[in-house]
Amino acid sequence: MPSQDRIAFALSVSPDPASPERVAGFRASAEQHPVRALMRDGARVLELGCGVAGQLVTCLQAFPAMTAVGVELSDDLADIAEQRAAALGVGDRLRVVRGDAADFVDPEPFDVAHWSQFFFPAPTRAGAVRAMFGALRPGGLAYLPLPWDLEEYDARPTSGATRDYRLMRVVLASWGVPEARYEDLAAELTAGGFVDVALIRPAADVPRVIARRP
Repeated sequence: MPSQDRIAFALSVSPDPASPERVAGFRASAEQHPVRALMRDGARVLELGCGVAGQLVTCLQAFPAMTAVGVELSDDLADIAEQRAAALGVGDRLRVVRGDAADFVDPEPFDVAHWSQFFFPAPTRAGAVRAMFGALRPGGLAYLPLPWDLEEYDARPTSGATRDYRLMRVVLASWGVPEARYEDLAAELTAGGFVDVALIRPAADVPRVIARRP
């Protein structure tokens, strides 16, 4: 994908960290959101596949005690992530690492590892799970978004949301990204050594799969 198209796509699927309303919503969500409660309390957070870092930069503004590392394969997206963090005053708490998520290692453990799994092609997924497991402290949490309501799309195959998703699937399938449901993600995490895998549905957020490193 040309850089201009890649950037446009990444921006379109990422939260806008310059939105005060978005930041306030993230901050309020910590009251009922187990992972964001950890962020509020000063967690060290890793995101594999951070893209333009919309989520990380929003969280860093909402939770001043947290710090973060984002791993991104594309230099152009990593550049924008760093620029956004600097412009919004959180550049001192975000380090962006350029490279393959599977190769990431860090001497200091993380409390939370967020995996943007819906952009990872099939051959890269096991490596990303291994990297998450290795990066987390014992008891640390892996955290995966399920941004599309596949059960709802199955139930309403002709709805506008279903048609939009099917168009998105054309793009993702061309990259080799599988259509992962909760059961698929649970199997990937379990195979990688994680335990206590569960599906959570936080208020005002997409469903998430959460798992613990023993």
